[in-house]
Amino acid sequence: MSIVSTVSTASYILGIGAANVDVSGRPHSSPVLRDSNMGQVHTAVGGVTHNILANLALLGAGVQQLSAVGDDLYGRAVLADLRARGIDSQQVAVLPACHTATHLVVLDEQGDMLVAVSDLSIYRQLGPELLTAAQRDIERADWLVCDGSLPEALMAVISRQIAPQKPVLWDPVSTQNARRLRPYLNGLHTVTPNVYELAALTGLPVGDRRQLQLAAQRLLDAGVQAVVVTLGARGCYYCDRAGNSLFRHLPPAKQVRSAVGAGDAFAAGLLWGYCQKSAPTQCLDMALAAGLLATQHPDTVNPHMSLTALQALLRAPAVTSCNR
Repeated sequence: MSIVSTVSTASYILGIGAANVDVSGRPHSSPVLRDSNMGQVHTAVGGVTHNILANLALLGAGVQQLSAVGDDLYGRAVLADLRARGIDSQQVAVLPACHTATHLVVLDEQGDMLVAVSDLSIYRQLGPELLTAAQRDIERADWLVCDGSLPEALMAVISRQIAPQKPVLWDPVSTQNARRLRPYLNGLHTVTPNVYELAALTGLPVGDRRQLQLAAQRLLDAGVQAVVVTLGARGCYYCDRAGNSLFRHLPPAKQVRSAVGAGDAFAAGLLWGYCQKSAPTQCLDMALAAGLLATQHPDTVNPHMSLTALQALLRAPAVTSCNR
């Protein structure tokens, strides 16, 4: 097990992608389909890129977001949230003709996602000209993080013009968006799919460990420098072009308040480790601890996220690692 240091190197991360309103519903008991279920409904500002940046801000990184919102109630809520979290919002466009993106998720009684519906049509308005306007911000960033909500014209510019100069971490977000990412893999530093997104990215089966490893290798062959496959309670699988290949996990949480933000926190922890120039195992430990901590709070971004909290988790029973 590797213990992370609470002393961090200053880093600046620019996120290009979703900042939207999340609405989640969790029933008190096992859900009954096609019926109204008593439970709790929670509304918060979210979006994969927003959530990753929010977690990074809590860990002490400097962060900025490039995105778009509508000139509406939800849009004003997003901008207020970014300011409150210390996320630079100067490159968030306000588009009067559009409405702010919204993500609706239904959980089961355990807090795991059953189904989600996303209205992300506003992100079609994000064009290459927005990157031109943000050129100075891109140049000063240590890392870029992007998500699958981006239109393909923007994905192409990031992959072909920015990724060769600046390390980019990409979260596919969904199987549908993973398929759209296929032509733009070359040059990306890290891609963080779950198993379903990995299958969509490669067109290969991922039913067992060997198949998963072969599929991840396919992404390396396509030009990605590192692949981190999230496996839920089973941890993650990591491989890179330097020849590293390992499965790693933490003991699962005894109780999950909500698993919705775990993947976003995982990516934030991984990025934080990258910014500290940590070894792959330390980066993965940071990512796993952040994902675990995220499940301990009903909010998508756990407000108690901190380096101290992650260090405490990593002092618990040992992290398990299995090379190949």
